Amino acid sequence: MASAWRAFWISRLVAWAAAALGLLVLGTDAFRQVSPSGRDPTDSVAGWLLSPAERWDAGWFVGIASHGYDGPTPSHTAFFPLYPLSMRVVGEVIGSFQWAGVLVSLAAFFVGLYFVHRLTELECGTAAAERTVLLLALFPMAFYFSAIYSESLFLALSAGCLYFARTERWPAAAGCAALAGATRSAGLLLVVPLVIMLWRAPRTGRWQLRNLGVVLAAPAGTLVYLAYIRSATRYGFLAPFKTQQDWMREFRGPIVGFWGGLKNGYQAATEVLWGGHIGGAVSGYRSGLVNFAALAFASIGVVGALRRLPLAYGAYALVAVLFAISYPGNDLQLKSLPRLVLPIFPLFMWLGAVTERRSYRTVALVASVAGLVVFSAMFASGYWIA
Repeated sequence: MASAWRAFWISRLVAWAAAALGLLVLGTDAFRQVSPSGRDPTDSVAGWLLSPAERWDAGWFVGIASHGYDGPTPSHTAFFPLYPLSMRVVGEVIGSFQWAGVLVSLAAFFVGLYFVHRLTELECGTAAAERTVLLLALFPMAFYFSAIYSESLFLALSAGCLYFARTERWPAAAGCAALAGATRSAGLLLVVPLVIMLWRAPRTGRWQLRNLGVVLAAPAGTLVYLAYIRSATRYGFLAPFKTQQDWMREFRGPIVGFWGGLKNGYQAATEVLWGGHIGGAVSGYRSGLVNFAALAFASIGVVGALRRLPLAYGAYALVAVLFAISYPGNDLQLKSLPRLVLPIFPLFMWLGAVTERRSYRTVALVASVAGLVVFSAMFASGYWIA
């Protein structure tokens, strides 16, 4: 608990301070390009305080929390319901959906760190667990964990699911799996580690019934959401998946996505090295480099997780990464990959396990903090990150 709490408050202090300073240094020109009619975030104390949280996709979550899913287009159905529903419940109490989103994200992030610490402690020891939660909390893209995004809630539910399965509390594991499936489509992938853990668990007389119940729980949350969209809106049962085209993404498979990430990373690197200009609210060069770095980290992390961790964790990391890179943009850009990698906690379990040496740990932490400071500042100022 103490290690999770320390990683939580240190990382949030760094992210929030960097975001506030970022508004001073970088200004709000990028924010103005995206939201020309929006109120300048530097006009009020509340704007300053919300600057690390209320940007880009946060508006979609706030809109769903306020008005539900029956909008003029099906684009918003791509955002699964549990996070905005939690925002609505808290928002009705405190009177602000924006601050409700921040509170939900912060609470879920701490819970997620706690479960990741407990899992890593069980598999790799206490020292590795302490390193893991610190590296996860200070990861360059970890500012999303306190933004009005669903990353923190998904981390808490997916890590909680595997923790309860690891400790053979199967009803709790099934409940977390179902809730994760109502948070993001990637929740469906929890069926993979659950099947592996179930297969390796001691078999009692009720093993088959337990097996069936826990495995079916993983898609239950997603199926309930799809049924709701079909019955309560004018959109079809599969609208949350079909609407990916509205976001200039489509399923092309992991091989195409992997190649696209390599290609765009190479193009971005050559442009920068040979005098390309990086600027504007949305920089193709910056996105290409950042997405390539995320692809490299995820690829190495998957191999490391498969080698250093029990099979369930490595298998989950593998299918989660393959799923994330299977939906490249029209230009084969791996849009949002650094953010999508964040909740894949076995990658960080591996990173915590292999940084026993102080020199490795120092390099990883310095690079992470530097990235977190820079990206937190840019995100608060309105730049598209990842």
